[in-house]
Amino acid sequence: MRKHITMLITIILLIPNLAISASLPTIRIGIVRDGPEIRFTDDTNLLKQEIQQLVGDEYVIEFPSECDIHGNWTASEIKRAINKLLSSPDVDIVVTMGTNASYDICRREVLPKPVIAPYVIDARMQKLPLKPDGTSGVKNLCYINAYKSFEREVQLFRTITPFKHLGVLVSSLALEIQPYIPNYVKKLEKELGLSIQPIPVGTSAHEALALNAGTDAVYISPLMRVSDEEFQKIINGLNEKRIPTFTMQGRMEVRAGVLAGMARDTDYNRLLRRVALNVQRILSGENAGDLKVGFILENQPINEQMVINMNTARAINIFPPWKILLASELIFEESRAIARTISMESAVKEAVSVNLDLKTNAKRLSAEKENIANARASLMPHLSVDSTILVIDDDRAIASSGMAPERSWKVSATASQLLYSDKAWANYSAQKHGYEAAKQGHRALELDIILNTAIAYINVLKARTFEGIQIDNLALTRANLDRARVRHSIGTASPSEVYRWESEIATHYKQVLKAKSQTRQAMIHLNQLLNRPLDEYFALKDTSLADPIFEISNDRFMSYVNNPVKLSIFEEYMVAQGIQNAPELKQIDAGINARERLLIANVREYWLPTVSLQAGLSHQAAEGGKGLHPSMFSIPGLPPMKMAESDDTDWNIAVMASLPLFSGGSKDAQTRQTREELAALHFQRASTAQKLEESIRFNIHQTSASFPAIKLSKDAAKAAQQNLDLITESYSQGVVSIIVLLDAQNASLAATSMAANSVYDFLIDLMKLNRSAGNFYLFKSSTEREKWLNRLNTFINNYGD
Repeated sequence: MRKHITMLITIILLIPNLAISASLPTIRIGIVRDGPEIRFTDDTNLLKQEIQQLVGDEYVIEFPSECDIHGNWTASEIKRAINKLLSSPDVDIVVTMGTNASYDICRREVLPKPVIAPYVIDARMQKLPLKPDGTSGVKNLCYINAYKSFEREVQLFRTITPFKHLGVLVSSLALEIQPYIPNYVKKLEKELGLSIQPIPVGTSAHEALALNAGTDAVYISPLMRVSDEEFQKIINGLNEKRIPTFTMQGRMEVRAGVLAGMARDTDYNRLLRRVALNVQRILSGENAGDLKVGFILENQPINEQMVINMNTARAINIFPPWKILLASELIFEESRAIARTISMESAVKEAVSVNLDLKTNAKRLSAEKENIANARASLMPHLSVDSTILVIDDDRAIASSGMAPERSWKVSATASQLLYSDKAWANYSAQKHGYEAAKQGHRALELDIILNTAIAYINVLKARTFEGIQIDNLALTRANLDRARVRHSIGTASPSEVYRWESEIATHYKQVLKAKSQTRQAMIHLNQLLNRPLDEYFALKDTSLADPIFEISNDRFMSYVNNPVKLSIFEEYMVAQGIQNAPELKQIDAGINARERLLIANVREYWLPTVSLQAGLSHQAAEGGKGLHPSMFSIPGLPPMKMAESDDTDWNIAVMASLPLFSGGSKDAQTRQTREELAALHFQRASTAQKLEESIRFNIHQTSASFPAIKLSKDAAKAAQQNLDLITESYSQGVVSIIVLLDAQNASLAATSMAANSVYDFLIDLMKLNRSAGNFYLFKSSTEREKWLNRLNTFINNYGD
């Protein structure tokens, strides 16, 4: 029973809708397409949806399947399809969804029913009916003119690269259906002073690449019958021949590899909505021939910004002038053989391992370490060996009575050991302290390199951001120039207003060039710190507060900075940590320790002797010639006697103690000098600690100010942009003057720049705070960062206990 009641209620609710539907007039719309979908998306279904949404409540709209037909990419079948729909009593309105069908139907003098042709390229070029009031003037004919000027685009193409022989890839179907093309080409050849060769293209890339000898540029009109694969073959083939290309289709085909095209893209959704609006107006009783044909206002300047594929430009070795590059949208601008992408963390790690200043100092540190070995050597045993071969004249040997033979060979060895020398031990200790000082100096340099690398990385990001802002500002100024031309064309502005915007554009060109130069300078400096080729390009990972290295600090760390009470405690903690960690103070402390030990040695030198052990061994290895030691000798008047013989080996050993009693006052002078040096180091330490504390406190307050500035800057930029949007609209309507718009644009530029840089400025302040505290905890592991924050939290919680 319940089921039956539900069905009854449903039927009762449907009856009014059925009655309304039965009372609405039925409109049947026929659609003609050039051919089936190949490379470009068929927008027929979108068109049907737009029409249904707009007039579906007033009419029953039908699109009979037998009246949705295409011409199979042939002229005869396109004509046959159009004839069928125009003569069919079952069709009320005809829509042509193709450039060739649109041209064919627009050239007909008599149309028995309303026709909408939305795909007209250039009505004047195609010699279509066009009245001064912007209508077709032909009963039942409404077309939509895209205002794509082949002549103007060729002129713009020549600003990229000069050429004399232009090949134009044209659909063979278009050449067949649109006979005006050859005569139009001849006219342009005379006006532009170049030769133009139309190249019929059906479906094959081979047809498109059949260029005349000497062709030095190619213009590509819509090639609807060419598949994606064949189109890519065309682009690749032309690029391999290093022939510059320009496409009427704009950005889409430029991305596929065409050198350039117009940056404006047809808004097909808006175009189809326009068709639906025309259908509504025709159904409301207006004559299609009285509807405006322009897709944009007739007096509205067309956006002449080009889009350029920089990969293609590099591949064919053609580079437009700077003025053209700055005025154009550049695709794949950063694809210059970029071999690496770096993050701030990886850049810092790389700098620590490869920076030339650090490598240089590391070698000096290694050399400094050898001073310890040198000092230790004086405390170790010394051993030397001598070997002497001596030859003297024979008469002297004879006269020596055997004391100096004519030829002799003697070997000896000497050994010594310093038993005690306070000065030597002091030097050894001082050298160890000196090495520690050098290590701390190296650590300070390492921290400086980390800071410089992080700031250099951020500066590249800042420079690129500023460059992008300047490019956007240039584009905005160009758009304002277009608005000024519109105002001038309708009499609401004087020529001086146009000239003023042209002057602004010239100024902004300079600013963009300067911004690009600053970006390269920043990249060169980062490459220098990373010991990379200075001209090398690289990609950067953007750094923000969402970066993993700031993940922990973003909430907890900032809670300390944003709370005035916690900030003062945090300040004390950072000062204590900075004093404890500072390598500059540790370096001075090592110097103080060295000087204190030397001072003790200077005092002990007055009364403590130096004691050493020395031993020697010599051996007469061989002797010969005259003057040998005689075994017998005689004294006149006495009988001969035999000489006592000694062996050929001698040795000695000695212990020596040395205590200089007077050295001309040098000991007193050295003691005084060491005391003064020690006092100077203590003053230096106090000064360094004071400056370090100043730096920490300064950077803490700088960071606490720059962090909230991020949101404030973004709010200011948002308000400035909203103000600029309102004033721009008012300027377009003639309500405000150029001065007001210029002021709003400059204010928006300044606010946008500040907002974009606010995060980077905060990060730089944070890096400086880390450096002054002597510990870049940001670049440590997440575990170590967590421990650091826990220590900070414990300090704050226990402060004052």
